[in-house]
Amino acid sequence: MKKIRKFVFIVPVSIMIAALCVYTVEPIRYINAMESMNIFIGKKMGWFYCVVGLLLCGICAGVYFSPLGDKVVGGENAKPLLKKWNWFCVSLCTTMAAGILFWSAAEPVIHLVTPPEFLHLESNSYEAGIFSMSTLFLHWGITPYAIYCAPAVMFAFVYYNMGKTYGFSHCLQPLLGEKKITRNMPKYIDTLCLFITATGLAASLGMGILSVSGGLAQSFRIQSNTLILVLIGAGIVIAFVVSSTSGIMKGIKWLSVWNTRIFIAILLFALLMGPTSFIVNYFSESFGYYISHFFEKSLMLGAGTGSDWTRLWSVQYFGSWLAWAPMTALFLGKIAYGHKFKDMILFNLILPSMFSMVWVGILGGNAVYLQLHDTDLVKVIDNTGIENVLYEVFRSFPFSDIVIPILTFTVFLSFVTAADSTTNAMANLCVSTARRGTGEPPKTIKIILGVLIGLISIIMVTGKGVDGIKILSTIAGLPAAILIAAVGISLIKVMRVPDRYMLQDKEEKDEGRK
Repeated sequence: MKKIRKFVFIVPVSIMIAALCVYTVEPIRYINAMESMNIFIGKKMGWFYCVVGLLLCGICAGVYFSPLGDKVVGGENAKPLLKKWNWFCVSLCTTMAAGILFWSAAEPVIHLVTPPEFLHLESNSYEAGIFSMSTLFLHWGITPYAIYCAPAVMFAFVYYNMGKTYGFSHCLQPLLGEKKITRNMPKYIDTLCLFITATGLAASLGMGILSVSGGLAQSFRIQSNTLILVLIGAGIVIAFVVSSTSGIMKGIKWLSVWNTRIFIAILLFALLMGPTSFIVNYFSESFGYYISHFFEKSLMLGAGTGSDWTRLWSVQYFGSWLAWAPMTALFLGKIAYGHKFKDMILFNLILPSMFSMVWVGILGGNAVYLQLHDTDLVKVIDNTGIENVLYEVFRSFPFSDIVIPILTFTVFLSFVTAADSTTNAMANLCVSTARRGTGEPPKTIKIILGVLIGLISIIMVTGKGVDGIKILSTIAGLPAAILIAAVGISLIKVMRVPDRYMLQDKEEKDEGRK
């Protein structure tokens, strides 16, 4: 029988409601306080975010070639929950697919026009262009997926191979020892994980509402207003709650597979209809620069220059990825049952990061080409918002009146899928589950969490409070970074001698003592 973990469920919800109340009463002071804290953490701890991201990349590479890599999640007799194609689709669409849709066209233009001042690059120059796309590869490629993948591997091992209960705290056991994982530690750690993810999801859904609104304006001339934003938000909430309550094997898998197919079709269309030769050459040069300068770009902080560029971009991104990592790890780790741990590296890091870089390379390449050839996308950002840049790029293609509605629907599906998987993981965290179980949490919990987060998102968007909560989720990246770094060290210990921690091995020893 699954029982609700009242502390884990009630505390984060109460804090979120309290934050909204404070914002309603003192919106300016709330935003200013969050912004001040955000700046302080970014300047003082930005280096830590970057170091942790780079460390996790190395750990994932180590797992692939370690003794742990050939072990099976759940033991040698475990049968996979998902086929590899479905697994890839779910992994791709439940992580950063929504984010790359929002930023893939706008971000490279911003970097092209306003590169970091300490690099002394001329705006709209060849060098600024290479910097722009290689930076997109950093922000949307290997590093963010490593931030998700490393803790996912650790959780999968802990949950299935060590036989621990569903939660994130036991990922620290190899580092701290079993005796130091007290009765209350799981409660506090899981509460923290739920809170930082809930705020991030609410902010992400707010971004999704704006993205869909931009698509409707481009496709059907439906101008954004409070009612339209509420209806879009309600549509996203209803869709992901219905999907989430149907379970991983139905709703999430179905949405992910179809979303991936549409992604591939859109990519091929954008490549063939756009400046193909420019895109291929631009991608190749930028990717080569990214690989050859990987460590330099990963740790580029602009120390001593007084520049805020790294804090506003890389640190903000890494902080958000780290804040999302615990809950993403729970979901990705749970669906990896029956596959080898090295396959987790392949399907949760290598393949989705390659797809992500191809996506931003093609869409971003189109955007950069337009910016360099008399289409002022910066003006689009200033006048109508970042969410409209992607649609403006597709407006330059043939058949745009047909393609843009499809793109809008894809944006909608992407945010639904991301919210769906996250809600599933959060619901699992709110209940006491049996060890090594693969079942679904109660539908009621999913509905309550989904509706609450959806309402918060709608309130934020209509009340112009998105910035405050987005900043809050980035701030939450600091405790998440400390937690994920500790989990990474635990994984280093496990991957060297996995048999020492395996449930089967322990059970055999216990039988021998008897």
